[in-house]
Amino acid sequence: MFWDSQAWQGIDEYRQFVFDSPAARLAGQLMGSAHINFFFDAVFVRSAGSQFTTPWHQDEPYWSVKGYDTCTIWMPLVPVRKQNALAYVPGSHRHGAVYNQYNFGNLNPDGKMDVDQVDFTEIAEQGFPDIDADPERFGVVSWDMQPGDCVVFNSRIMHGGSGKLDEDRDLSVFTSKWLGDDVRIEFRDCGMDPDHSAIMTEHGLKPGDQPGTDLYPRVWSRAQAD
Repeated sequence: MFWDSQAWQGIDEYRQFVFDSPAARLAGQLMGSAHINFFFDAVFVRSAGSQFTTPWHQDEPYWSVKGYDTCTIWMPLVPVRKQNALAYVPGSHRHGAVYNQYNFGNLNPDGKMDVDQVDFTEIAEQGFPDIDADPERFGVVSWDMQPGDCVVFNSRIMHGGSGKLDEDRDLSVFTSKWLGDDVRIEFRDCGMDPDHSAIMTEHGLKPGDQPGTDLYPRVWSRAQAD
């Protein structure tokens, strides 16, 4: 399994996607935002037959920002079967509860502690639901997808399950994260993954600020589009 993030700062094709594709406009229209800043990219590559399954989680509680107007665009670069695709619990972004999210640092096979860590136990209001125990009750959805298809989802929606692959199927996914009107910088005591707090501070961003600078550029504005 391979994972990479913020590659747009060094790969021209990724940068072209950020600034020249319709992605920012689509994010703005779907979220009803007046402006859109780019947050970060993440690339996931898994070999055919991989049996790793993405734990169920929400995205925004891990991030160094806070706000409802956040979304992820999930784009497979290879054909994906429904049973191998990322799955979602519709409407779960509106629940409002603070869940005990999974610590993805536990997945590091070397047991190193220098990777980003989170611990929600002190702030969690309830445990994360066991969605795999009864996916029908939770209304779980996923789709067969082809290169060029994408799913855009609010970053508080419960999602997971992707990556358990058939022997004849690999997985390559490009994801991009977008920030709208109500988003502010937030350094979370429970930890952040990915933790942008150090580089944000280096660039003069502090908690309560709107994202900006060349790290999180404003890519689209409704006023300019109109």
